[in-house]
Amino acid sequence: MRAKRSNNGKASKSHTLRLYIQDLNRFQTWCNDNNYSQAKGFEILLDQVLP
Repeated sequence: MRAKRSNNGKASKSHTLRLYIQDLNRFQTWCNDNNYSQAKGFEILLDQVLP
């Protein structure tokens, strides 16, 4: 069972994305390796791609 991550106070919206399994696995591994939630990992990627 995974521990529930704390909310950082930002507003959020649930959204479904279609991703290739291999890409999703890479993303989840990267998040886990860096101790990021998926939301935080996505935020970091966006900051790097869309400064």
